[in-house]
Amino acid sequence: AYDGDFPDYEDVTVKYQEVGRSRRILNSSFHSLSTMMYAQPEPTFPQVPKLIAEARKQMFLVRWQGDEYAAPWNDVFDRAFMDGDGLGCGFVRFYLHTNPNSGFQRTCVSHAPAVQVIWDRHERSPSSARWVAFVEYYPRDVAEAIYGKKVIEPYVRQMWESSDCTMESVRLIHYYDMGYGKGEPTMCVIPGGLAHEPLPGTLQSNAFGCLPFAHYTHFVAPGMRRPVGRIPLQMATQEAINLIERYFRFVMKHPPLDIVHGDRLENEDYKKYESGSVSSVRGKGMHPDGRSPIERLPGMEMQQTVLHYMGVLERQFNADSLTTE
Repeated sequence: AYDGDFPDYEDVTVKYQEVGRSRRILNSSFHSLSTMMYAQPEPTFPQVPKLIAEARKQMFLVRWQGDEYAAPWNDVFDRAFMDGDGLGCGFVRFYLHTNPNSGFQRTCVSHAPAVQVIWDRHERSPSSARWVAFVEYYPRDVAEAIYGKKVIEPYVRQMWESSDCTMESVRLIHYYDMGYGKGEPTMCVIPGGLAHEPLPGTLQSNAFGCLPFAHYTHFVAPGMRRPVGRIPLQMATQEAINLIERYFRFVMKHPPLDIVHGDRLENEDYKKYESGSVSSVRGKGMHPDGRSPIERLPGMEMQQTVLHYMGVLERQFNADSLTTE
């Protein structure tokens, strides 16, 4: 990834899915979100006097619900929780925003998708990282307005194209570190990939003095290089359930089959039966071989072992997803 060739991850979009194929992983993620993030937080500050603690709490709740200058924090933390719960790590990035009325800066937060965050590869958990980089995609016109057209032109990427529209973006990597040796904490903006030089004027001292992010780590499994979420634990069981669901639909498409021997029925009665005017027909007497004029071939039957296995998978999925029916 250090050579700048890591891929662009497309947005996750809703696509037409196979009818009857369940999406239990997605449902369990929604269930987890509604269970863990439904309530408004009640922060406490025991290290300061009660009056100051109450002021800090009210300030936090205002920011949590959002105001005219910044998005609500609750939406940002919800998305970070979904990333951490499902993929293993969720990130919230801090940045400085200037209030147009007062001119003062204040700290704001934004969600950093897990697939667009790179951190110190020598550390298993982000909490121990010495550096972090946030990958962002700017519209071409916005990037040119900030950094200049000549500087941005070599890094323009065509992300999407149709017969009447083209979307061009610029991949910018916001890099922060804690300093190495006697070096000071540093921040810069790198175009394209980590192997490129920072954009002119962006290499400067880290204004935060730390890595400006908060994170949620689901589980650091023994021997794994990176934290793991609930989705990898559920994938094998989900695929097994989907396989049985396909078998169910295959069986349902093969119902019992009726074979009618027309030469053994009264023609006029059979025509009325086909038109739906009567519900029964008369035969022409017993056939020499003794068989009925109408024979029913049985359809495919569902094996009891398959139904039992489906129940086992249901219980296994509940255990994997930490949810119950």
